[in-house]
Amino acid sequence: MRNGFNRIMLRVLAGAGAFLLSGCSPEYPLSWFVAGGDAAEQARQLTVFVLVLGVLVFVGVEGLLFYALLRFRRPAVPGQLPPQVHGHRTLEVVWTLVPVAIVTAIAVPTVRTIFSLATLPEPNPLRVEVIGHQWWWEFRYPEIVPGKTITTANELRIPVGRTVLASVSSADVIHSFWVPRLSGTIDVIPGRQVNQVWFNAWAPGEYYGWCKEYCGTQHAQMRFRVVAMAAADFDRWVQARLSPPAPPASGPARQGYELFGQLGCSACHTVDGTPYQGRVGPNLTNIGERATVGAGVLPNDPQGQGLFRWVKNPQEVKPGAKMPALGLSDEQLKAIVAYLLSLK
Repeated sequence: MRNGFNRIMLRVLAGAGAFLLSGCSPEYPLSWFVAGGDAAEQARQLTVFVLVLGVLVFVGVEGLLFYALLRFRRPAVPGQLPPQVHGHRTLEVVWTLVPVAIVTAIAVPTVRTIFSLATLPEPNPLRVEVIGHQWWWEFRYPEIVPGKTITTANELRIPVGRTVLASVSSADVIHSFWVPRLSGTIDVIPGRQVNQVWFNAWAPGEYYGWCKEYCGTQHAQMRFRVVAMAAADFDRWVQARLSPPAPPASGPARQGYELFGQLGCSACHTVDGTPYQGRVGPNLTNIGERATVGAGVLPNDPQGQGLFRWVKNPQEVKPGAKMPALGLSDEQLKAIVAYLLSLK
């Protein structure tokens, strides 16, 4: 009977352990176990060190506890107290020095990492302004070309190997900028001094980011991506953004372009190279090349289904978003989508 119970308990513990360890898989896009840049690697090493040290302390303390429970579960002489350790200098010195050693072991690498992350690894970083909105992200490149600023939304493009210095601020409430595989978190606080964080990417690819500070109804849908590109590809992207194409001349895209102004979309959104210069919502100049719509809530597929759903009824897709439903017909929606998809 006892053996059967023990087997059941072992299976339960093994299943619980497997369940907990499954959350530590490095395959998740927001996992910090696999770093993609120098800043993230420093944070990962420190976190793993503290985690391992904490496990060792836990195992040691619990091991001593279970040993004492089993070894001294019955008094040597019934009714008589065992020898007391009050005033035992050796024990008091040991259990004072051990915590000091543990705290020191944590403090030294922590302080070293803090100072390292506060120091730029190169003197000429790519400077980016990050502005948090409910519930989307705005990215500005103010210094790539003197006198011109490139603005985009929900996708931050960077060159591989170059340090990026992000200055973060908020247009409304407190947010938190976080790209687990590239950097640690940094608070985005309205009305305060602008915070800064640096990071870089070792290899081309997409790195997922999120708002890590609860900021309202759609906090969980305030996503973004960092797209790391080869330096030559990044330079071509910059040149394309500095020379936006002319508005479409004919077809559904042209109809959508005209509707964009007639329906008042231009009061909120900017499209570079056009009269549409609204500053309320995201900049749409390159929306046709972005991977998602609505700050990660829908895929931006080539057929335009994601854009169609978003423009038709944003409140159904992302309740609380500031973009209203315009009550457009399907033909008008298709024209608007055709125009937006042409913005690359």
